[in-house]
Amino acid sequence: MSWLLPLPIRGAGTSHVEALSSYLLRLARVHAITSGKFLSSIVERYCWPDAPRRAGILQSRISTLIRPNDTTQLILESLASGLSVPVPDIEQTTFLALGSALCRPMKAFSSCLRWCPACLSEQMRNCGEPYFELAWQVLTVETCEVHGVCLHDHCGSCGRIQDGYLARRSLAECIHCKARLDKTTLSDISRDFYAENIRSVVGYIATHPGIRFPQHGVSDVLRRLLDEPWEDCSEEVLYILPRDACVRFADPTEPLTLISALRIAFWLNVPLVDLLLGRLQGTNKSILRGMKEALPDVIAPQRRRRIRSIQVLANEATRIIETASEALSLTEVARKLGVSAGALRYHLPKQSSEIIQTYQLSRRRRRASTSTQCRSNVRKTIARWSQVEDRPFSKKALLSSVRARTGLPKNLLREEIKRQTESSTTNIAM
Repeated sequence: MSWLLPLPIRGAGTSHVEALSSYLLRLARVHAITSGKFLSSIVERYCWPDAPRRAGILQSRISTLIRPNDTTQLILESLASGLSVPVPDIEQTTFLALGSALCRPMKAFSSCLRWCPACLSEQMRNCGEPYFELAWQVLTVETCEVHGVCLHDHCGSCGRIQDGYLARRSLAECIHCKARLDKTTLSDISRDFYAENIRSVVGYIATHPGIRFPQHGVSDVLRRLLDEPWEDCSEEVLYILPRDACVRFADPTEPLTLISALRIAFWLNVPLVDLLLGRLQGTNKSILRGMKEALPDVIAPQRRRRIRSIQVLANEATRIIETASEALSLTEVARKLGVSAGALRYHLPKQSSEIIQTYQLSRRRRRASTSTQCRSNVRKTIARWSQVEDRPFSKKALLSSVRARTGLPKNLLREEIKRQTESSTTNIAM
């Protein structure tokens, strides 16, 4: 039986399909509660695997719930159960189809909600209810292909992002200052239309429910393209391509991100969908034409500091770690050195492993310490409630009192309060 009110997905079956984050926000508005409470109800009602996972979901931004990972999959299963609809019907609002074809794309998706002001205004005129499209949440899509307007990621009035879990009257209003998000100026107009490949992928996902792109589709295409000149002893044509990139990604065991797939599609002059599916249809193998053009800025590799001495790099990394007030992650160390985390793993594998282990150990200790503080403060507050508080005892009042005094994480305090109050009730009943 469904326990959520039904709500159609906007743009279903098209390349303009709604993002899951937008769908969750509209569902929360239909149920007349904040998006935070709505997401909490889904998390609590569904049989989640562990408590840390539940806490992590409620701490993450709602815009991240489109990425091809286990969290998005669990949210979809819970939502489909609550709506009594098949999971593939809602999968089109996410990029789960890319999960097996590409490895975790760290910088492929936006860290906050993005929108086209002109599209929001048009949606309000046509259907009376705006929504955020799935394709807008990919960083390589910088403009709306329909209106040629630059995508926005913050309110023009207060300058804040729209990922909050507060109540919303409309997705076309700022969650903080209630200003309109559908206002367009001449400065927003752009001629950058590098969104065709992403739109084609979104459209393919929306029209093929439950689709999963094959795991080695890109490497299969590269191997077939490279096998022909190799067999004809004309391997000199390979040097016109980025040789290292071709040889690297022709290996099916090599991790491949969305940005890397977009670069390969540009170099080989093939549609991204065909590349991900491992197909060569629609391409004339015009490799030379693509290589004469520079990569667009949105997918071009970022310039990193050139590593001249491995020993100097190791010494600088040691100095940064020793002078830091707390354990740093490998990404933080790499950022301070001006190199990538991958470069550290490649040039300093032993030191990188030590940095990762130290950081993970530090995180576990901090988490354990925080949990101990939550347990102790909740227990003391319950024991002295009648002495220090003049209001009736309740879980909400207890949470407010402990958090105001200690500043501890709300989700951990809420779980500890629930655990201690339930155990107290059980003991009294016994």
